[in-house]
Amino acid sequence: MHVTTALVLCSTIALGLCNECPDEEWKRLENSCFFFSTEERSWTSARDFCHRISGVDAYLVYILSETENDFVKDRLNTYNYEHFFHIGATDTGHEGVFSWDRTSMSLTYTNWSTDEPNQAGNEDCTEMNPGTGTWNDIPCSESQRFVCRMEL
Repeated sequence: MHVTTALVLCSTIALGLCNECPDEEWKRLENSCFFFSTEERSWTSARDFCHRISGVDAYLVYILSETENDFVKDRLNTYNYEHFFHIGATDTGHEGVFSWDRTSMSLTYTNWSTDEPNQAGNEDCTEMNPGTGTWNDIPCSESQRFVCRMEL
């Protein structure tokens, strides 16, 4: 009897934790949580940070729809961030073919700025303009703020 009660309690607690973001620094949209950094890192360092943060399975943000893109853009504007942010798209695996770092699958939704991606100067990573929500390819070594995403 006690073992059954303990299992039900643990299962209930686990389910509750699975439906919440790790803490108040993460912002929720549907079944995902987003972390908006206040420090600058290179794209690779930002990706590694997302993998380590709070011990959760997080990645540089991958954006699958206009709704998600608008959520990220609007949240960045809420914080009055003026600088561009790293997002998780890269073409390091295959030049000219951008994919999300999390899945290595080609992008199904994009919001590139006009004439982007342009591949100028070894630009293999991607940033978002918080004012417009549009994307631009940039060198991975460029340091800037970033957004992490995890699934619940």
